Order: sequence, then structure tokens, then C-alpha cells
Amino acid sequence: MPLRVEHKDGKKICVKCLELKNLELFGDRSQHWDGKNTVCIVCQRKLVVQYSRKCGIRPIIETRVPHDENGNKRCNGCEKWKTLEQFGPSKPMNETQPRAEQAAVWVVGCLGMLGRELTETLAAAGWPCVGTDRECDIGDASALRAFASGRRIGWIVNAAAYTAVDRAEDEPDQARRLNARGAANCAMIATACGARLIHLSTDYVFDGTGCRPYVEDDPVCPIGVYAQTKAEGERLVLEACPGAIILRTAWLYGRHGGNFVHTMLRLMRERERIQVVADQLGTPTRVTSICAVILTLITRFPDASGIFHVTDGGETTWYEFASAIAEDGRQWGLVPGTCRIEPCATAAYPTRARRPAYSVLSKDKITALLGVAPMPWREGLAEYLEPV
Repeated sequence: MPLRVEHKDGKKICVKCLELKNLELFGDRSQHWDGKNTVCIVCQRKLVVQYSRKCGIRPIIETRVPHDENGNKRCNGCEKWKTLEQFGPSKPMNETQPRAEQAAVWVVGCLGMLGRELTETLAAAGWPCVGTDRECDIGDASALRAFASGRRIGWIVNAAAYTAVDRAEDEPDQARRLNARGAANCAMIATACGARLIHLSTDYVFDGTGCRPYVEDDPVCPIGVYAQTKAEGERLVLEACPGAIILRTAWLYGRHGGNFVHTMLRLMRERERIQVVADQLGTPTRVTSICAVILTLITRFPDASGIFHVTDGGETTWYEFASAIAEDGRQWGLVPGTCRIEPCATAAYPTRARRPAYSVLSKDKITALLGVAPMPWREGLAEYLEPV
């Protein structure tokens, strides 16, 4: 039996007509389930439903709404879980008109790992969305202006970047063109058309010599061309668009494009032994988590600004991350159990660009704003690898 998502008064919203109805009108199908989602009557956002071999149907709150399936949420003041009634009337969504009539969200870099999933997330939530990729060169301000001309753009999310960390050492001009000048161009266009801007950045802006999670106000100290151009991009964005939101993230993996999880699964099927670096610490982060935060910021916190750190929770090494991938991969039959994962030092695999040894980011600031703590990275990985 699916978990019930209605929160009070015996009513819920129909996912087809979006009208609030008494439960009796849904008949025996108390969820009025359409096979993909249902809608929370408190925040009126969709809850994605996924199949689980362990427990049948499990609602996954992809938009990370700040309450659970029983109608409770955590108070930002006392940090205790309370019923929704104890908070009084729920805060209405920041909308003054139907979403279909709202200005669009422009996803720059819509074909990348993050951009593709974000476009899907926005569309599923009913937000009008437009996307561009290499056909609209962010290094060329005139190309961005031409695309924005005649369109009602409410938000710009810059998910485009030069991300080849090692190759950037040999292509510094191209890296700077996309990561610095391109970021500045997006900021200038946002200011010119009166749109809000969300710019994606990286943990690499820190040199990794710290020993506690980096906070947003820590001074940046980038090492290598990629890191330097991303740090420069942050500075130029805030100069051209002071009200912008910058989201720093790390160790991303997702359904679209190459990433560490997919690489490890492939190598585990091809080899009997893999050595993985064990002296670099960070936080593996599902792209889904970033998309959920972006959707929440656009929907509920449109006046937010500044730099925020957004990753999943906890910290680990690449070796421990790979070991967890192997463990879950074997459980679901994705890899054989014959491949050995062995730890090694960074020095054993020298790279063109030096990586930060410690790049754990503090999520206290974004947690305080959203009222929701990030999902632990180990739990996120398990959900990602579990067959649906």
C-alpha cells in the first residue's frame, strides 16, 4: 500500500485536475496515482514515486519539501519535528500567476549531466523551460543576447562549463572563455533582461589544505587552470549581477553523461583489480540533489542571493566511494563479485592538474535557508543504483 501523502482535513490534490478534493472522490485508489507522481496539498509540489524491490512503492521527495509523508517537518528554531498544524497556515508558493504564463527558466548547458536532469526536473514540476547548449556560445555575449531577445526569461541557470580539469592546463584560453568570460556574459544578460541568475561552481576553488568543511566565506585559493577560471567566474558573476546565487558543489554523478559511478561500474565488469585514490576527501553528490535545491530556490526562495554550498551529506574518500559502488553493484547484479578494490595514494596516479586533498563543503547555510538537511551520500548512492 503506498504511503499516504495527504496532510490534513482528509483532502488531497488530484494530479490530473489539480483540484483539492475529499478522499471519497478518489474511490479505492486513495493515492489517485497516475504511475509517476502525486501532489502534496501543503506545498502543491509533485512527489515522484519509484518502485523498490524492498518495499513495493516508495515516495521519493525529489523536491526535498521540508516535511515528511506524515505531515511533520523540522522547526528551524528548536530543530524538533512538529505537525504542520503547529506551524499555522502553510506558506503559499511564490506565484502570482499560473506557471504556464510565467517567465521561463533558461537552462544554459542543457545537454550536460546537470543541465539535462535539471531540464527534466523543471518540466516535471510544471515550470516553463528553455535550454541552450553549444549552439549558443556563452563565450559570445551577442549569441546570448540574440537568444534572449523576444523571450520572457525569469531565471537563468548557468550549468555550462569547461570541466576537463587536466586538459585545461593545456587549453587555458578555452577554459577561461567558458568558465570566466562565459559566466560573466550570463550574469550581464541576466541583469539586462531583469532575470534572476543561478551559477554553478565547484569545490575546486579551495586548495584542499583545510581540515574542516569549507564555509562560503572562506577565502578561495584555486590550484590549476580549471580551478582558477571557476574562481574568476564567481567573481565576475557577482560583479555583473550582485543578486546572483552561486552554488558550489562537488563529486557529481547522475544518469546523463560520464562520471565516477559509471566509470567504476564499467571497470568492475572489465577488470579483476582496481586501485583507487584513498587520500582525497570529499562528498559524492547526486545531480538529483542539486536539481532539487535549484527547484526549491526558484519556487520558494526567489529572493535568495549569495554563495551556497550544496552537496549530499557526509564525507568519504574516492576509495571508500568505489567500495560502496562495488557493494551496491553486487547486490543488484550490476557487477560481478570478483573485482578487488584496493586503496592507493594520489602520488601513484600523477595527473596534469593537482586535485584538492580535502574539499568537503559545509552545508549549514543552505540547510538553514531550506530547512532540510542534505541526504547522506551513502543513502543517495544506494537509491541511485537500486533498480527501478
